[in-house]
Amino acid sequence: MRKWRTLISIQFNKQNKKNINLITIKQTESNSLQFFDNLNMYELSLNYTENISEVYERIGSIKLNKKDVVQFDLNYVRNKNNDSLIFIIETIYKNYWNLYTKKTNQKNSDINIIFVSDDIDNYIDTIIQINNLVKVVYESKNLADTDSYDDGTPIGFINKTKNLLDLKDKNVTVSILNNDDIVKNNLNLIAAVGANSKNESHLLELKYNNDSNNDYISLIGKGITFDAGGYALKSSESIRTMRLDKCGAAIVVGVFKYLVYTKAKINLVCVIPLSENILGKNSILPSQVIKSYSGKTVQIDNPDAEGRLVLADSMSYAQDKYKCKEIITIATLTGSITITLGKYMTGLFTNNYKLANNFKEIVDKTGDEVWLLPIHRENRKLVQGAELGDITNSPIKSRHGSSSQAAAFLQEFVLPNTDFIHLDIAGTAVIDNRSSGVMVRGLISYLLKK
Repeated sequence: MRKWRTLISIQFNKQNKKNINLITIKQTESNSLQFFDNLNMYELSLNYTENISEVYERIGSIKLNKKDVVQFDLNYVRNKNNDSLIFIIETIYKNYWNLYTKKTNQKNSDINIIFVSDDIDNYIDTIIQINNLVKVVYESKNLADTDSYDDGTPIGFINKTKNLLDLKDKNVTVSILNNDDIVKNNLNLIAAVGANSKNESHLLELKYNNDSNNDYISLIGKGITFDAGGYALKSSESIRTMRLDKCGAAIVVGVFKYLVYTKAKINLVCVIPLSENILGKNSILPSQVIKSYSGKTVQIDNPDAEGRLVLADSMSYAQDKYKCKEIITIATLTGSITITLGKYMTGLFTNNYKLANNFKEIVDKTGDEVWLLPIHRENRKLVQGAELGDITNSPIKSRHGSSSQAAAFLQEFVLPNTDFIHLDIAGTAVIDNRSSGVMVRGLISYLLKK
């Protein structure tokens, strides 16, 4: 199995060696950053009309020369505040970070980035902190991108995660349930989804305790390491990117890592169900009824609506083990969310609109744009209208509003007096068969304000 290396390291001591790419950055009066790279000059306007994501979109047009050592002169950056530094560092990662690959002709060497400026001592801590923030976004992208055949299996994902985290932190606990444990603990929905796979299901739990006066916030990230759709077998077009059905899980890992790094004052438990949804003799059957961890019985009306099944058991498990005041699910859950919001905004669902509006206000400022959508009483009625079980995973009486119906299904597993936010990232998590790293920044910003 391949491992990716640190890839980008930063330092602050000027070097005068020959084989260095020297780039000067100048900030203009009109609030643009100009990157002078040999004979090329790229201009990045930091102004935007509607959302800061417009600036992130412009960064893709900047193509810096690649060398093993690149020195950035910041003397002409007038305002070395978070806004300017975060876009400088994002530009660096966009140009120099090695995305996950198995190409044999691609150089995979570490890049040494040097920042120089007469007043650099005043900004070292800020640069290091921003670098760590951007780094977890890109690590999350690589984690989601892994190959479902080898390093992106459920156990492969766990091994990668353990390599990313600081497991020596006294406030961090990692627990792993294998398939036998999952069955023994009556996590029957997770067990059923992965029953036909040669790579057995696992449940990964990451816990961080750093606030003795508060209850837990729980992040639940969908980790379907490959989704063939089961007996609702996907088409050749839609099955192509299904290794990325674990983007929610990878996002949760990135968020967890950064909050531990910053020693955030929070109690956080992340529960990540990792399974494959494959077609075979043990696959879930249509009309099969499965008793969930919560005790509710679920009628399967769509074997390809498996993400909500593993999320449901994970939500119940988290609330059973810990006193959770808030539960947040992150999942590439419904393709239909793209019909509503395109690939530009994440769908936000909730049982607490005041909380959701606050969530939107915070995460929109990071460029992770969300849009609040309803869980209507009719959605709940349809989910509760199963003929054989307590609820159905996919109401057959209506094919409309399926993103809201998926959210209504998840809400069935939220305990009373627990706030619930669901993020449907099916439209925003994948760009051109690559993970986008969406919602890592947004969730970090939201949780740091708790």
